[in-house]
Parts: sequence; C-alpha cells; structure tokens
Amino acid sequence: MGMYDIIHCEYPLPVQPPQSVIDLWGCVEDIGFQTKDLDNVLALYRIDKEGQLWGHYVEFEFSQEDPNSTGFLNAKNERWEKLITNHVINFYDTVPLNGHDKYGWIEYQAVIQKGKVISIELVKCEEPSNFTEEEIKKNQEIKDFYRKERQKRLNAALKDIKDTQQEIECLKRISETLYERLKKRYQYKDNEGYLYDYVFGDILNRAMNLKKIKEELIV
Repeated sequence: MGMYDIIHCEYPLPVQPPQSVIDLWGCVEDIGFQTKDLDNVLALYRIDKEGQLWGHYVEFEFSQEDPNSTGFLNAKNERWEKLITNHVINFYDTVPLNGHDKYGWIEYQAVIQKGKVISIELVKCEEPSNFTEEEIKKNQEIKDFYRKERQKRLNAALKDIKDTQQEIECLKRISETLYERLKKRYQYKDNEGYLYDYVFGDILNRAMNLKKIKEELIV
C-alpha cells in the first residue's frame, strides 16, 4: 500500500459516509481519511468548515538529558499552517465488514485552488458485501496453489533432512572406528576428550546445521 497522509474534513460532504464509518470514528469531522495526493509521509491535514486546507507541522529538537542515553527528539513549536496551494485530493476510508466478506469503500475528490475548496464530489460509495461464487472459487484455487507449493518446499526440506541424517550416521560409524584405532595405536586415554572432539568435530557441526534446518522448517 505504501505511505500516505491523513486528512480530516470539516467541510460539508456531498454524501454522508456510511453510518458504520461514522460510528467507528465518533463523528464525521473526526474521520481520518487517507490520501496519497499530498506528501505521503503520514502527515496530518484538515479542511475546515470554510473549505480552507491546513497542514499540521511539528519542529523537533535533539535532547540528551541522560548522559547514558543516545538522546531523543522533543517536539516543539507544534502548529497548524494555512496552505495556499493547488491540489486535486482523493481521500477515502474502508467501510467495516459488519459480518460480510469484503470491506466497503467510501471515497471523495476535493479540488483545491489557492488552499480553498472549489468542489468536493463523491467518487465511490460501496457497502460491504459477500463473495460471489466465482470469487469463492478463485480464492479456493489460490489457497490450493499455495498449499501445494508449501507442500513441495516441505517435501524438499524433509528430503534434505533425511539425506543429512544418513550422512551423519555414516560419518559417525567411520569416526567411531577411527577414534578407537587412534586410541589403541597411541595408547591415548583421552581423559579430557580432546581426541573425541577432534574426530567428531565435523559430525557435531553437521548435526548443528541439521538442527537449524529443522527449527526453520517448524517455523
């Protein structure tokens, strides 16, 4: 979806938003419509009752009151500024499901000249709805596709684990034979386990990698 800005509209709208949207925010003036026609930095704007566009601005200063911290930003000089610019602003919100499958949509378009509203029109007003049979079928096909793809990846991972386990068992048998021969040849008691760690080091590394694969697979 990307970044966007929030805009509140106190100016009379041509069509009231659905009541479920108003109930969610409390009143029409408090609805936080989204728009991608301004700065797209999660900034805050509003259109007042007279149709004037305002922008919300905050200046920050760096503070390091605690010498042990890396510092933080303090907000200062928070203000609303009147904007004298030209824009065509589409702003919108979703309509709550209320037991349906798909969200509704409410969208308006405001034409702004020198910071003042010239017109506001309704672009779209869709109530929440349920999936059609065709959409249900399509959604199921998508689910089946991803389920099969996931099973393919799972089978491939399980095969890798099985192959690795077999390799570890083979190396273990070889290393056990080598370990016993070395001890016998050099009359080495290996009380500290140094020889054991040396001979079985490769197996331990492979076993750790196998454990990591299993953990990733479970996740």
